[in-house]
Amino acid sequence: MPTIDSLIPERGAHDTAALHAYDPDALAGYVLDDRNVWWRRRICVQALAGRVPESQVLALLDRIQDEGETGEVRIALLDLLRDRAELLPWLCHEDRNDES
Repeated sequence: MPTIDSLIPERGAHDTAALHAYDPDALAGYVLDDRNVWWRRRICVQALAGRVPESQVLALLDRIQDEGETGEVRIALLDLLRDRAELLPWLCHEDRNDES
């Protein structure tokens, strides 16, 4: 089986079909490992569309709330998990009133 890095060899080039067929738990694990470059992690988030492993949801939600996380990854995760009820209290918190 190819590695995620081999499916995303360089910025802007990736095997979309293979990533969408890749094990979702492995993709989520890759996203959560901040030793991986942000642009590969963002592509992996996009490849999780419609198949987020329930066992990884809380960790991915935590990554959204982590201000140290790369903005592009946080935005991709927000798009992916936007319908999760667990996000509502964080999104509605008064500290985010001035955020777009």
